[in-house]
This record gives sequence, structure tokens and C-alpha cells, in this order.
Amino acid sequence: MKAIVEHYAKGEFQVERPEVAISEKFLKLNIESGTLYEGVFTVNSTNDHVIKAMVYDSRYMLRFNQHTFIAKNFDVGFTFDATCLEAGKNYKGHISVITDGGEFKILYDIDITTPDRILPKTSTGR
Repeated sequence: MKAIVEHYAKGEFQVERPEVAISEKFLKLNIESGTLYEGVFTVNSTNDHVIKAMVYDSRYMLRFNQHTFIAKNFDVGFTFDATCLEAGKNYKGHISVITDGGEFKILYDIDITTPDRILPKTSTGR
């Protein structure tokens, strides 16, 4: 312990930080009106150090299964609720991933589309 204090007193700080890699840089989503979309992206430590992280959405449109993480690798699950949204609307924003290895933004562009409805054929073929 004394050696650590002496290093700090001399201004010698050696802090090991994780090198963070994120599976997505941009999300372009087409989501049908009236549905609930579920997605996931991955955050990894490329140098095998534990990552401490927090995620949030700039527009509060995405719900995260978990907001904080402490792990070497983790999946960030999220949902987008389009059950009451009109087709033709567009939502742009970003997901902030704040880690002890740096801060990252994942931009998103979400288009709400018309639901694909397949009508059953009748006996007359219509």
C-alpha cells in the first residue's frame, strides 16, 4: 500500500482502461405501425478489461432491458413501442453509451411503416 501511495505522490498514475468495441454505429429501422420492435447490440472489451457502462436514449423513445452494466462483454437489449404511432412518421436520435473506456453515440433513424396485412382469400378468389 505504501508503494502505491508513493507512486501517486510522484504523480505516477497507471490506470488500465477497457478498449471498447460496439457492434452497431448506426441503426436504420423500418417498424410497422401497431407493433413492438425488439433489438439488441453488443458492447465488447477488446483488451479483456471489465467495462462499466450506462446507456440511454436522447429522445426517450427506446426502452432498455438494463441501463447499467459491469462486464467484459454484454448485449444491450432494447424495445421500441410503435403500437400507437402513425405510419409515415420518422424519429431520429441517438443512443449514448457511457463507459470507463470512452463515450459513444449510436445514431438511429426509425421510419414507421404501414402494416403488411395479408387478407385471406375467399371462395370466390378475392
